[in-house]
Amino acid sequence: MTADATFNGFPLEALDFLADLSLNNTRPFFEAHRGQFERFCLAPSRAFVTALGDRLRDELPAIVADPRTDRSIFRLHRDTRFSKNKDPFKTHLGFYLWEGENKNTSPGIYVHIEVDKVIIGSGTYIFDRDALARYRQACADPVLGAALQSAMEPVRAAGMAIHGSKFKRPPAGTDARHPNASLLLHDGLWMTAFEAEPPAELENETFVDFIYDKVVPSFGVHRWLVQNVGG
Repeated sequence: MTADATFNGFPLEALDFLADLSLNNTRPFFEAHRGQFERFCLAPSRAFVTALGDRLRDELPAIVADPRTDRSIFRLHRDTRFSKNKDPFKTHLGFYLWEGENKNTSPGIYVHIEVDKVIIGSGTYIFDRDALARYRQACADPVLGAALQSAMEPVRAAGMAIHGSKFKRPPAGTDARHPNASLLLHDGLWMTAFEAEPPAELENETFVDFIYDKVVPSFGVHRWLVQNVGG
């Protein structure tokens, strides 16, 4: 399967590989089973990114879907230099499709696949200093702040979990009764659209539509972040 191949889902062998890796998280094991990883995990991942990008562009035409490792596909190798966990490999597959110049700070769609769980999310995980200043300025603006609150309504109606509220109080000089006081507590704004056991759709081409349907309620927030915060 190549990067432009048709996406037909992630085979059960992909989850089997991740399960085995979690029990044998060593470089010798990985090298001995590299062929399985490339066939059952990496090749479907490339086709998946391409297919999901094509689907999302119906509503988000500038979304970046780059089917390469370290672009939309997170590398499996872990950076253990500053971590107490010295396992050399992650035991999940991770994907990020974003809209903006910088993948690390731009809003986007995140998909996480592990043996017993799939996570689908959207938004910006954390704002850098300049982005945080832009976010706060936009939230404090009566028109832009109201637009974000309106964009949040479908998110709340869909029951999506909202994350990123870190600060205990709004920025200095902000009235605690400000209508967006709660949003001004955020150092990032991201939402979980799905977090549960892997759905049956994971194993076939409908996984792309499954993800699309889950993240649709967050598109308004995504667009607001792109227009007012960027990345």
